[in-house]
Amino acid sequence: MMATFPRVVVPGDSVELPESPDTVIKLGPGLRLHAEDNNSCAIVTTAGVLRHREPNDYWVDITSKRPLAAQGELVIGIVTNNPGENYQVDIGTPASARLNGLAFEAATRRNRPRLENGDIVYARVVLANKDMEPELTCVNSSGKAGGMGPLTGGLLRECPLGLCRRLLRKGCTVLQELGSRQKFEIAVGMNGRLWVKAPQPSDTIIVANSILASEYMSDKQIKRMVERLYAK
Repeated sequence: MMATFPRVVVPGDSVELPESPDTVIKLGPGLRLHAEDNNSCAIVTTAGVLRHREPNDYWVDITSKRPLAAQGELVIGIVTNNPGENYQVDIGTPASARLNGLAFEAATRRNRPRLENGDIVYARVVLANKDMEPELTCVNSSGKAGGMGPLTGGLLRECPLGLCRRLLRKGCTVLQELGSRQKFEIAVGMNGRLWVKAPQPSDTIIVANSILASEYMSDKQIKRMVERLYAK
């Protein structure tokens, strides 16, 4: 019997997957393919809520703030060192990630971003292996930035992973409600970090606090909260 979604899972639970040879399946955080079962089953590695998005995306939603560097995920990192051509970046995992100085749009050896310790970057994980340090890039498959790169100014906050994933979904209520009343930029990292920048520092704080406060709110409660914040 195929799995039902959403449902609570614990480490060791199995999740049946489509068996069609033409089906491309993407496993997100909290799931590992069980190769001994002809790739038709995934094993849960983290307790949380099992979720599914069409056509074949599967992941486990968790509320922990402990970051998981999963390949393909967007993360927010802090530059900690620059030993040569690569930057060492703190993404919250036990080992620092590596970001090549040429992994930016239109970057060359003479023309590339000059990052200093403490600078914030928005990047994608291209290599995540328990035996190797994570590797990052700030370009997509077309060589374009696609919103990635250095983040200047703004406010960086820790954010529960479950809320991070909700913010990245299309039609997120809190972002739509805030965006209809306030201009701001946002970057969401699936390593439990949130970056927000508005025209004024006070607006930045209001937006960031509102997003974090919405974690356990219903859509109706979120709308009421935003209305009160911006009531004249």
